[in-house]
Amino acid sequence: MSQTDPNNTLLATKTDSTEIKDTDDEIQQLRKEIQELKDLLPDIKVRDLAGADRDDKTYAKYREKFYTRDVPDTRHPDCKNIKYSDVLPPASIIIPFHFEKLSILQVTLKSILYRTPPHLLEEIIVVDDLNPETIDADILIDPKIRIIHNEKREGLIRSKIFGADQARAPVLVFLEAHCEVNVHWLEPLLQAIKDDYKTVSLPLLDIIEDTGDALGPYQQAAVSRGGFNRMLVFTWIGVSNRSSNLPTELLESPTMAGGLFAISTKWWKIIGKYDPGMKIWGGENTEISIRIWSCGGKLLTVQCSRIGHIFRKGGFPYTFPEGGAQTVNRNFARIVAAWLDGKYAARFTEANWPDPGDVSDRIEIRKRLQCKDFDWYLDNVYPEAREFFPKE
Repeated sequence: MSQTDPNNTLLATKTDSTEIKDTDDEIQQLRKEIQELKDLLPDIKVRDLAGADRDDKTYAKYREKFYTRDVPDTRHPDCKNIKYSDVLPPASIIIPFHFEKLSILQVTLKSILYRTPPHLLEEIIVVDDLNPETIDADILIDPKIRIIHNEKREGLIRSKIFGADQARAPVLVFLEAHCEVNVHWLEPLLQAIKDDYKTVSLPLLDIIEDTGDALGPYQQAAVSRGGFNRMLVFTWIGVSNRSSNLPTELLESPTMAGGLFAISTKWWKIIGKYDPGMKIWGGENTEISIRIWSCGGKLLTVQCSRIGHIFRKGGFPYTFPEGGAQTVNRNFARIVAAWLDGKYAARFTEANWPDPGDVSDRIEIRKRLQCKDFDWYLDNVYPEAREFFPKE
């Protein structure tokens, strides 16, 4: 049977009657969760997860053709005991691609298709950022994959914006073209967002050795959070002493590590996406992290979600038409101009960064959402950074 709301904004389908819960209490709880999703994401169609495709046996043959290699399950054993909601929103995955190893991108795509329940995967959008050769034939290995071709070089930041603008799902997941998802990586990210649509959920990043054309060994990484140094450049930091130290706890993270995170489409639009005034790559993760926290959201590291990531060796990971240092420094200058108040911004005048350009749209976001100031962020989110930004 099926249940569809009058506005066709939410669709819940039971494809196998044996899957329907047989107690009134459980049915009422399921209906309550569906209604909660409808309230949070009113314009999006949400699928029920109780269909036959939830069963590995049902789509095992579908998955087989995407198998690449076994990776160790690096989650804490307690993660395996967590039961996630029967109703989760599906995701659109956005992957920008510029002049990287095509063989690695193929592994990234296959790992997603192999280790993601099909009912949670709306689509994979690969943004072709003016690659020198046509990649369509090598990438379109499944109907859920589609490619957007930039007409000119846009860079990673704007490519992600363009990809998200084309997405159909209520949740956006940003990945990179050099990663490998682990088992049950998506469900915990979606659960955190279902619980609070203003939550931006971050996976733990395991390490894949950069060996060139082929994937290196997959290694478990330590639990850590994102921060930044005195120049606002991302750095890894330890778990806060405010943490309960439970291995399944969602950890508050002051910043994200860049390209891998999940966010509700609704919240992405409300907070103003990435800063479109930034170019190519660099600083976008710091800027959006400060903005998310200051404007009423939160960044949570989800310990039960693991994704392997190739941390590429040496220098800037992308080419910059206007020069790497010039471009990245201008991006950081935009962070200072938009989100750091006078006494903190003044210290960056010695950095001799380029003119940040017009940041009026970022200032308007601060006003519209009544965002907190940088002092609030330091006191409530990242007190460890007081070492770099002491109170006067």
